[in-house]
Amino acid sequence: MNIYRLTADCAYGLLPIVEEPGLVRFWSETAGKPSSANWRIPTMLVEPDNDFVPVDCVCSATLAGRGLLLNRRAREALGELLAPCGEFLPVRLGSFDYQWFNCTVEIDAVDQEKIQGVQAPPPALPGYWRRITRWAFRPEALAQPPAIFGLPRTISRLLCTDVLKSAVERADLLGFEFELLWSSETGGVAVNPGPPPMFGQAARELHELNRRKREAALARLAQAS
Repeated sequence: MNIYRLTADCAYGLLPIVEEPGLVRFWSETAGKPSSANWRIPTMLVEPDNDFVPVDCVCSATLAGRGLLLNRRAREALGELLAPCGEFLPVRLGSFDYQWFNCTVEIDAVDQEKIQGVQAPPPALPGYWRRITRWAFRPEALAQPPAIFGLPRTISRLLCTDVLKSAVERADLLGFEFELLWSSETGGVAVNPGPPPMFGQAARELHELNRRKREAALARLAQAS
């Protein structure tokens, strides 16, 4: 079994959200918790210069917590796997049909004795990490893991198993990024927790890779329409 960090691929654009009073605080208080009863529907902007491509999973610049912004195609393909693990919440995104999947399941599976990185300094409580360079999980806590889940003491990481990754690949969905963190056979994988390169050759290569991804996605969407 493998454990992955799951994120939206920002190659297809980063959607800003119309700011409203108290919105950031609302998300920080409700992230990863059932929120359908008091959900504040966010309005997202599609700006001409943000390279937005309406793939199956898109990246939001503001929505915090354990969630994914999914179109109808992704919801239909993954709905049976995701439904036991959270809730779908409405968003406003022009004429596009997207919903925010809010993952409300968490597992206390991190092996605090073997994980490597930099712990958050006081007043942070034990178990909070500022930077993680090699993950470690307790196998007994992952004996029957859900397809997707969060971790206690963090709102920014959404993890999944091979089950969800395989479902995304079978449905040929675009916009999902899977970063391998840990294997039950080989243990933790060294990861680079830093930001993407901003300058130099590495940044130019990343820009070119993202450009090719957007062009391929736009060609596929045009063919499907």
